[in-house]
Amino acid sequence: MPLSSNSQSDFHSNTVDEFEILLAQSKYYRIYKVRVGLQWMIRKEVRPEFKTDAFLNEILRKEFNIGLQCNHPNIPKFFFLKENENNYQLYLEFVEGTNLEELRNKAESDTFNAIDFASQLIETLVYLKKKGIVYGDLHPGNILFNQQDRKYYLIDFGFAFTKDFSEINGGREAYRNKQLSDEAKLIFSLEKIIVAFVKQSDRTDTSFAHRFSTFCLKNNFDSSLETAQEWIQNNTTSAFKKNNFRLALLILVLISAGIFRWIITQHYSNPNPVKNNTTVTIVRRADSPAQKLDEEALPLSTNSKYLKADHELDSFRFLFKFLSIKEKLDKQQLMSLRNKLILESDIKFKNYISTISDSDKIQSLQTRYNKHYYSDFLESQRWIDKSVEEESKTENK
Repeated sequence: MPLSSNSQSDFHSNTVDEFEILLAQSKYYRIYKVRVGLQWMIRKEVRPEFKTDAFLNEILRKEFNIGLQCNHPNIPKFFFLKENENNYQLYLEFVEGTNLEELRNKAESDTFNAIDFASQLIETLVYLKKKGIVYGDLHPGNILFNQQDRKYYLIDFGFAFTKDFSEINGGREAYRNKQLSDEAKLIFSLEKIIVAFVKQSDRTDTSFAHRFSTFCLKNNFDSSLETAQEWIQNNTTSAFKKNNFRLALLILVLISAGIFRWIITQHYSNPNPVKNNTTVTIVRRADSPAQKLDEEALPLSTNSKYLKADHELDSFRFLFKFLSIKEKLDKQQLMSLRNKLILESDIKFKNYISTISDSDKIQSLQTRYNKHYYSDFLESQRWIDKSVEEESKTENK
């Protein structure tokens, strides 16, 4: 779980970025996915050719100061801001997802649900209003959709403003109306996004989209966010109850199936089961002085503090491969090797869970994988430090 912003700043601000991956770039900015310490983050910075532009860097500083005030499930967390000779790098929470602009052009656009989208976005905008923040750039490119959690995230606060920051006009022409008030502009943008999605195909939420458009046009978009939120809530209650009924029915079926399976398993199970005392043996580098370290940990059994057996996830753990390396490597080489193995494990695990449709199972796997990752990382770092220490003692002799 992400730490608080202050803790993140204290712990990560001096940590070197790893696994830098360019995700996107606009006319003036670049977005990277990086691992900082033990956590994936997003790094936003001015493109190299504009790094000396004070105005563009000031927007990053303003975005950080505004984003730091937000603590909402539909807004990525803002962690810290690095400064180097008046150039800023903004670090925030990495959210897995696809922005609506890309989603609209893919077959997956059918995963968009106007009711879910309207409910989540209007609640987020009302939250920002209560914080005294006006979001000034609402369009599909600034909204991420996480299909697994069915969540819509509002990103890019570069054009947001508060009483402490004067307004900077932003937005896409097709999704804004400069003649409207601040709140009306947001409702206008919200309605245009919904219409842009639902009118392109035969959808189950077309009726809701049509009624929402009628509501907006009737008031000429001149409504408060709270009024729009109340309308959305009143027009989605029945659908919400229907979805809840279906969910309850599904849970009942799953519970019944589980009970039936348990009865069958108990009936045919072996009355004298034999415990499997599997042992995992890790090979240390034979030609390194670090081979002498922690001999008591070899072989590593399945009830080891760090390598407790989890047969479904063992193949994704990088520590097994790391400890089996026989080459004699220095500290930097060991860290580079570990980073390479971590990245390979992450990709392999991500590909594995992409084949699973059960969201509860995915969540369980992700939680277990994260626990293994942290324990493996700490154990590998402990081993690197002791290996280098032992190497140093040998050289001094």
